[in-house]
Amino acid sequence: MKIVNILVLLSILLALAASQATAQGLPPIPQAFRGAVTVNGQPAPVGTQVEARGDNVNNPVADNPRTTAQAGWYGRPSQLDLAVSGNENLTDGTLLRFYVNDMRAECQPEGGAWGLTSPFASGTTTQLNLRLVSPVLRISKLNSTTARLSWDAVTGAVSYALYRSTTPYLTPADPPYQTVAGLSYDDVGALGNPSVNYFYLLKVVYDDGKGMASHRVGEFDFSLTPGS
Repeated sequence: MKIVNILVLLSILLALAASQATAQGLPPIPQAFRGAVTVNGQPAPVGTQVEARGDNVNNPVADNPRTTAQAGWYGRPSQLDLAVSGNENLTDGTLLRFYVNDMRAECQPEGGAWGLTSPFASGTTTQLNLRLVSPVLRISKLNSTTARLSWDAVTGAVSYALYRSTTPYLTPADPPYQTVAGLSYDDVGALGNPSVNYFYLLKVVYDDGKGMASHRVGEFDFSLTPGS
């Protein structure tokens, strides 16, 4: 009973301190985050960087970003939590954005749905799972000279950056070949030349940067020599 009473009292004191700091124009008490972090459904490796950003958020500081010390998890118990602090203008309800290795990540509160933001709540500890998911890029033949590239919609996407190269293992470099608002692009003239093959890669574009890259796809033209 004493332990329960102490925990209740501590929660009340933290809430009072947070409200008093806001009323006096002082910086809010930081909010702590911890949770699972995955990349395409697999545990993110040790050394993955996890970061929170938002209006009036302090970044970079000692507790934000954090580098993971355990595969697939950030924050306690394996290391200190990701702590989000800010100036006196950081208020409860401010939407925070999360990044994994500098790429926009989806986030999921415990028992909740996946989304792209989580609200700031001064003085609290929040379990928030993070994930990076690559878009799926597909290629098909529209006609004898046109390759159709298509993909599924990604939540929060502003547009999609399509990269093209004659090198199979292309590394995307800005500017992209095309920036597309929809879910497909017809590359007219890409097919039909056996001496030139094209390879493609897609990145999701959010309002503040890009997400993970897709796998690479390509088209191959070749000549058939009639037999004697």
